[in-house]
Amino acid sequence: MNASTLSKLDVIKKIALFADLGEIEIREILKNSLILKCKKGKTLFCREEKSLNLYVVLSGVLKIFISDSEGEETVLQIADFGKSLNDIFSKNFQSNAQALEDSSLLAIPLLDAREFLAKNLNFSSKILSDISAKNSELLAQLTQLKLTNAKQKVGQFLLGMAFEKSGDKEKNIELKCDKSVIASYLGIKSETLSRTLQKLKNDGEITVKKNQITLLQDNSLCDYCDSKIAAKCKQHKSSFCQDPHL
Repeated sequence: MNASTLSKLDVIKKIALFADLGEIEIREILKNSLILKCKKGKTLFCREEKSLNLYVVLSGVLKIFISDSEGEETVLQIADFGKSLNDIFSKNFQSNAQALEDSSLLAIPLLDAREFLAKNLNFSSKILSDISAKNSELLAQLTQLKLTNAKQKVGQFLLGMAFEKSGDKEKNIELKCDKSVIASYLGIKSETLSRTLQKLKNDGEITVKKNQITLLQDNSLCDYCDSKIAAKCKQHKSSFCQDPHL
């Protein structure tokens, strides 16, 4: 573990992948790791390149995306603190990663990560949970693309962000990145996102000021709740909850 990695140890301990590990275990898995700086707009890796490191976000925001032969992008993930960017088991990257703002990343050699995985049950469990969460997110994206309209997609996305930090709904939401990236993530056009935000504003649900969204009522956006969001909400199944299935 080099000096830059050591200086970030307190931050690293807060990441879910390492949360149940002792300091000796963390030092072991990170013995050859590095802290990388990635400037806004820089591509960290490209699809089909050989994967040598497991990347975990320490600060900043990156988009994980694929693109077609004409350069049309589909955003798969908007990754911020604590999110891993690639699969520990894959020999090659399955997507592209680009920094949306100046970011720092923990780069763990895959050989070290796999060796530690084979002998540490806690870390194995965390890796499997991480893979499961990513698969669930992709499935939710696919479901949104097929079964929901633009207003439902945007409402559900914003409500999910409101519950991102805890079981209490945050009334002030700061969008992590440019609206064009969010539109791509939701499978809609940028102008559709703008129109939909305006509709939610006209409905008295939100206010919009640049990248700052404010929920105006306690029940704002509750109509867009799904099972994943409901599982986080402390008000779910209470008298306040508007879930039609109660």
